[in-house]
Amino acid sequence: FDAPIVKQFELNGAIRYDHYNQSGGRGSPKIGFKFTPIPEFAIRGTASRGFRAPGPGENGRAGQTFFAGAFADPILCPNPNIITAAGNFVGQCNNQVAGQQHSNPDLKPETSKAFTLGLIYEPIRDISATLDLYSIVVNDQIVPGNAAATFVRGNDLSPIAQYQANGTTALVTPPAPPYAYLGISYVNANSTKVQGFDLGADFHHKFDYFEYQSKAVWSYTATYDLSFQGVTYHLAGTHGPFFYSGDTGNPRSRVQWSNTLGHGPWSVTGTMNYVDAFSNTDPSAVAFGQADQTTCANDLLNGLGAASTFYVVPLSNGVIPKAVSCSVAHYITFDLYGHFKVGDHLDLHGSVLNLFNEKPPLDWSTYGGALGAVPWNPALHLQGAIGPFFTIGATFKF
Repeated sequence: FDAPIVKQFELNGAIRYDHYNQSGGRGSPKIGFKFTPIPEFAIRGTASRGFRAPGPGENGRAGQTFFAGAFADPILCPNPNIITAAGNFVGQCNNQVAGQQHSNPDLKPETSKAFTLGLIYEPIRDISATLDLYSIVVNDQIVPGNAAATFVRGNDLSPIAQYQANGTTALVTPPAPPYAYLGISYVNANSTKVQGFDLGADFHHKFDYFEYQSKAVWSYTATYDLSFQGVTYHLAGTHGPFFYSGDTGNPRSRVQWSNTLGHGPWSVTGTMNYVDAFSNTDPSAVAFGQADQTTCANDLLNGLGAASTFYVVPLSNGVIPKAVSCSVAHYITFDLYGHFKVGDHLDLHGSVLNLFNEKPPLDWSTYGGALGAVPWNPALHLQGAIGPFFTIGATFKF
């Protein structure tokens, strides 16, 4: 519904109802308002509830596999500090274990509450600005329950190579079958709260010989709090959450600023993209069954990223190598786009992404990126790894 109460004040609302055979039904209402005391200024806001039933892969009869990492088998590798020690079975101190993430029929649906409050300001026709505050709380959020992960062994007791006291190896029947996979199910976390704001500004003016528009949007995450088993972890500006986000990180600020110059059939737009810096630490790793990552050294050692691959010895002693950073630096790229209209039927266009070939900042912690000599985070800085990307095309309308 949309109800203009008076000229300056209007209400609007909606409700959505979802029903799933394994999760039941839920109504999700939303109500909003807009108050315009003067033409140049307005206030707007919304309040709403949300509902998400578990998907088939979460509470159905399904599963998926993934790379779980390398683990030492406590039975087949009794001395993990010396891989070739007598009694260790070959390959079982650095066992590449597959993971299997399976469904959980007892999952509850996720529910949410969201609130927004915004301002609109347009002092003159060519200039406008908006500020929107938001607060979202998700309850019973569905996450992989890594704290309940269990190693599952196979049933193959065929002899495998074992290190002997004289330095050789011999085929020996193991006391237990090797690991087959790491089993992980989904669970309902307590809640996740995200708060922040979006600030936008727009200038648009037609001059005598050209038209110019400048538009900027700043998105800021003030709060990203994950609560699990009664403990709240503050993740805004950190590398967490480690397990179920792909270890991509959560920078607080992102900015996009575009400037367009044009006249008649042509226009050129330049855009700056900014991603904020963030810490390598992850306060929530232990809650989901991972090793401690609350300090820089522990995160680099236990994060399964490039640092834990190339600098195990110094990091194990609490020493952070000079080549390694405790944070991921901010990243700025520039894009260029051009458009030219040829007659009534033909449009030509071209673009260059990452115009100045800005290299991605190093991310020594993420396990989701490149594990080479130049580690980078593909979720946030992929364009830097690709380099300048050129596109040219044409559109013809009959």
